[in-house]
Amino acid sequence: MNKILTLIIVFNFCLSVNLVAQTNQTVRNGAVTNAVNFPGGCSYTWTNDNPAVGLPSGGIGDIPAFTAVNTGSTPITATIKATPLPGSCSPITFTITVNPAPSLTISPISGDIFACSGSASSTAQQFEISGTYLTGDISVSAPNRFAVGTTLDGGFSSVLHFTPVNGTLGVTTVYVRGIPSNTIISGNIAITSPGTSTKYVSVSAFTDVTPKANALPNLKFKAGDRVGDIAFLGTADKYRWTNSTPA
Repeated sequence: MNKILTLIIVFNFCLSVNLVAQTNQTVRNGAVTNAVNFPGGCSYTWTNDNPAVGLPSGGIGDIPAFTAVNTGSTPITATIKATPLPGSCSPITFTITVNPAPSLTISPISGDIFACSGSASSTAQQFEISGTYLTGDISVSAPNRFAVGTTLDGGFSSVLHFTPVNGTLGVTTVYVRGIPSNTIISGNIAITSPGTSTKYVSVSAFTDVTPKANALPNLKFKAGDRVGDIAFLGTADKYRWTNSTPA
């Protein structure tokens, strides 16, 4: 009697990860990464060489989105190696880079603001700003009765905007002028950018007030009367007077 031998061959159609490459990711501290979903059909094991980014050192299956961590001042990178089970397929690697949080640097302010009453200040205070890993523009907002500009001879306004290049703003000087007033004025300039805490720079200005003399009543005398001293009162230390009829 002939015997029939049935051979069952099971093919593992698990897609090799190297056929479906994963995209490298770059995020900033505190941001949420994109989930990594491996192709269906089998399971995957993966390892992470830098758990400091906020991802465990390894696992099985897809990698869920997670909050990236980098409390330092330079980028850190984790290399992920993914291998399909049972392990006959070649693994691939991809990276997750975490940049530091956006950062603003403000120098101490220097200089003095002085103006004569009725005219804009001819002198200015100044400070420098710079930033790294920025995700948006920097805004510099002057307080009431002050204005900011990028050159001493250029236009001044209440707000300045700076656009970083590839997340970086090089050292930039900001000039501050006072708007005429009859007193000493002061305030805080606010510097903001998305993802950073607001920074403040204190400014002050002095306006030289034009001296004023208080009004005096008209005086009448008859010929031969002795005219007593006439005292001038006001905000000046000394007063100059003229007489239209010396006769």
